[in-house]
Amino acid sequence: MQTITKIHKVAAFTAGEQGGNPAGVMIRSALPDESAMQRIAAEMGYSETVFAAPTGDGWRVRYFSPDGEVPFCGHATIALGAVLAQQNGDGVFPLTTNHARVTVEAQSKGGQGSAALQSPATASAPAPAAL
Repeated sequence: MQTITKIHKVAAFTAGEQGGNPAGVMIRSALPDESAMQRIAAEMGYSETVFAAPTGDGWRVRYFSPDGEVPFCGHATIALGAVLAQQNGDGVFPLTTNHARVTVEAQSKGGQGSAALQSPATASAPAPAAL
């Protein structure tokens, strides 16, 4: 099996070096194909891995769990913001997901990152009786 580009392992919501919610972050010039993203997420084993590639006005983003694609993931977006700030400097980064356009604002200071996200609109509905 061939290793693909570096995957950052970032824990969001940490207290210094302790705790947090880990996510994989892969930034490439173009998104891998869907089967590759699914395989990489399964190999990472985190609840989510985020994949990002630059577009004309921001970043195209997709999120995968070990079992399949998910529409959005807050802690992976925070992790992505921290990596984007490390690589590109502090700023507000526009993100396009499969269903929404959001932003993550991030800063990097002394190897530590901080980020705040704009969440996409949410919706709810009654669960089917079978559940």
